[in-house]
Amino acid sequence: MRLPAAVGDGLRALAAAHRVTPSTVFQAAWGVLLAGYSGARDVVFGTTVSGRPPTLDGALAMVGLFINTVPLRLRLPDDDRLGPWLAAIQLAAAAGRAFEHAASGQIQRWSALPPGAPLYETVVVYENYPEDRSRLAGASLDIDLDRARTIGAQTAYPVTLLIGERAGWSLKLITRRDRICAPEAAGLVAEFEALLARLAGDPARPLTEQLAAIARPPRIAPTAGRARPSQPPRDAVELQLAAIWRDVLGGAAPGVHDSFFELGGHSLLALELVRRIERELGVSLALAALLERPTIEGVAEAIRGAAAVALAPAIYLGGAARPRAPVPAAVFCVPGAAMDTISLHPIARAVGDAVPIYGLQPRGLDGAQPPWRTIEDTAAAHVAAIRAIQPAGPYRIAGHSYGAHVAYEIAQQLRAAGCEVAWLAVLDARARTTRDAGVVTARDDEARLGRLVSLVRRFVGRDLALPLDELRPLGPEQRIERVAAALAGAGVLPVELGVRRLGHYLRVGEATAAAFEGYLAGGRHPVRTLVIRARERHADDDVLATAGDDTLGWGALAAGDASVHWVAGDHVTMITGDHAGEVAAVLRGALVGRAEAA
Repeated sequence: MRLPAAVGDGLRALAAAHRVTPSTVFQAAWGVLLAGYSGARDVVFGTTVSGRPPTLDGALAMVGLFINTVPLRLRLPDDDRLGPWLAAIQLAAAAGRAFEHAASGQIQRWSALPPGAPLYETVVVYENYPEDRSRLAGASLDIDLDRARTIGAQTAYPVTLLIGERAGWSLKLITRRDRICAPEAAGLVAEFEALLARLAGDPARPLTEQLAAIARPPRIAPTAGRARPSQPPRDAVELQLAAIWRDVLGGAAPGVHDSFFELGGHSLLALELVRRIERELGVSLALAALLERPTIEGVAEAIRGAAAVALAPAIYLGGAARPRAPVPAAVFCVPGAAMDTISLHPIARAVGDAVPIYGLQPRGLDGAQPPWRTIEDTAAAHVAAIRAIQPAGPYRIAGHSYGAHVAYEIAQQLRAAGCEVAWLAVLDARARTTRDAGVVTARDDEARLGRLVSLVRRFVGRDLALPLDELRPLGPEQRIERVAAALAGAGVLPVELGVRRLGHYLRVGEATAAAFEGYLAGGRHPVRTLVIRARERHADDDVLATAGDDTLGWGALAAGDASVHWVAGDHVTMITGDHAGEVAAVLRGALVGRAEAA
């Protein structure tokens, strides 16, 4: 629409009277409209700027289009006077010009909002490009601009207002159809025109009265396309990328489908991300790969396709922000038999900001090296990884199921080396001190696959649409293919990992079973022990009982310095998202020295 000439003249006179630019008047009017719609006197919207501030070193020598969109925050004045407020807006805009070149991701990090939360959802674009019509004289090209039509502007924002200053002012409102329908958008334009007419005709009118004259806000739908729940990392590579993502962007840990750029990333941070990936994962990633697939899932796929990634022996799981090694204190956790450290991620997230949490990864899951075949060798390798991160004690070690025995052996080897161990946490495991104690391990790949399917079903809390009876008539490779497809279809396993990775898991499963059967825990160096037990029993789990000993044999190994803590869930679900908080609460209590038996 075009503004009536009388309204345009009144707005020019208003700007001249208070020595501000017309764009300041339109920005103030938009702020008043948003305040009237929202009921808040403190509003934010986006505005376009040149992006080439004179205070930026070398700005005049740089070639390229620097136009940028930055947030503009307006607070309506308490005295309700329009004129002094216009002057204050222009002064604030002048002060902000030094930051016009800042990328949206950098501004997001400066703000108090978390990554991914929009700073604003409306944008005002004031177009005042100079035009010298005399230069068109004699030109052979003849274009009737009044009849020109666009084929449809595109915007990521629900509402974008274009204000043109050419042969009178014109307003164009661009809206996302999935957020606001055409009649609602037309009503918004009409409301804004009416507000401009009031400001031009009666600029002395108090702002409170201007707000009261604004009708109901338009109906705007919630953001479309973001309903998919956040998917946490599903393997060690995605977990390592999530940690790097969090370090580079700041804020909470992202999901594997969250876009790097929607979380506040920009070109400089993208370069830092690529450098970190090369340094920590040993893979040189092309920047184009990040631009094409700017998610953890996409980058992980590119990394796996570019090289065989050797998994780090100790992987940061969460907790306090990951410090650079060496760290003064951390908790080191061992997952169950043949399990990726990703299984412990819910507990690490639930621990909070107390200390960094690291997972000790079984060797062989990536196929790069053969798996360890004894618990002693496994523990020795983990001790080396632990001491590389935290050179001196006191150490805090935890392990779930089979991992509890590895954790115990780690504590023993640390104590034998003269290191202090603050405590050992064993999650739902019985101390194996005689040959007839312990769980019955799966003896072949068919049994291990069946066990894996059952564990995954319980861990993720949903069916995999894979009846175990379907596996029996299949050959070994076909069984693995069938299970891999089911895991990928359920979103548990990244699609591109497929058969090869599942085969590695089975090889590690066979090795850990042999290691467990060959190990006996001995009380060489008593360590304070927290025995964390699940209240529920699942039919697939072996009975965890030792003749009335609630410590499951760990009390004797700890020379009586053991406490028992009961938590919700069964042997598997106690470490999942639904119940991990109770396990985390026990660990947090131990970290501050107040873990008591529950």
